[in-house]
Amino acid sequence: MTKTCVHGIRPLKNCESCFKEREREHTRVWRAKNPEKVREYRKKWNKNYQKNHPEVHRKAQEKYRKNHPEIEKAQNLAYNHIPLQPFCESCGSDQNLQRHHPDYTKPLIVRTLCKTCHNLIHSLIETEPI
Repeated sequence: MTKTCVHGIRPLKNCESCFKEREREHTRVWRAKNPEKVREYRKKWNKNYQKNHPEVHRKAQEKYRKNHPEIEKAQNLAYNHIPLQPFCESCGSDQNLQRHHPDYTKPLIVRTLCKTCHNLIHSLIETEPI
């Protein structure tokens, strides 16, 4: 006697709905076990999407600027009035330096960080429990 699927329609191995559910579960498990690979894939995919669809990316940037005028104002003030320090304040690197605003309500208080440290700080901020 062959086992039928939960739908009772077909043999278990031939049910398309059951197969799709097993495939989804397999994908969820794989992603949970391989977060670095998922992150790299998404990073590469986003970069290619931005390159191949510049109008969509530009519209998203414009929407963000419109919805967050205080951030744009703080970034412009810092860019025009505060020079970058020669080294990252966190690790001491002198490559890919950026300005980081700990608080956008204080636009002239910025830290100089390398891109790696800046991304790390933002990833820690995003995962911090509220």
